[in-house]
Amino acid sequence: LKVGSAGLRITKWKNTSAMIFKNPEGVGLGNFEFGYIPYDDFFEYDRESTEKIVVKSPHNGYLEVMSEIGFLSIFPILFLFYFLLHGTFQKIHNMHYLFSFSLIIYFCNQLMWAFPLETPFLFGFFAFLLGISLKLLIPQNIALSTKQIKILFIPLFISILLVGCFFTASHYI
Repeated sequence: LKVGSAGLRITKWKNTSAMIFKNPEGVGLGNFEFGYIPYDDFFEYDRESTEKIVVKSPHNGYLEVMSEIGFLSIFPILFLFYFLLHGTFQKIHNMHYLFSFSLIIYFCNQLMWAFPLETPFLFGFFAFLLGISLKLLIPQNIALSTKQIKILFIPLFISILLVGCFFTASHYI
């Protein structure tokens, strides 16, 4: 990080948190840069937000999703991470699970500091990682009916696909 970069990120995070609490339903996909303008000096003055430069992201994937889609959007993400981490901790003795756990932690860290959902390759990598993790964590001896599979995995697949497509497309349209 450059000198002052960490301070600017913390300022963006503070101001974005105010934007989230004032707009709990979100400002709409791809509208962070417009929704942030009234909040660019809410807690602290954001030096990067000027009349000529519009801040396009809070430099935090979690805050960006919550500010654009709404406060409730964090709950499916937390549930997904709980499911993955809970299953991983139960089977941590196996190297496959340890590798899966390491990749999940890496991606969670990337969401905190970088923009992994804005590039199609990293989003595809996350989807691949998620698929591998689910395959490793679901016991092989559980017999699920077709109805149970549809109830469990189709909504998860569709929600991940839609959020990924809308999030990625909102930055290119």
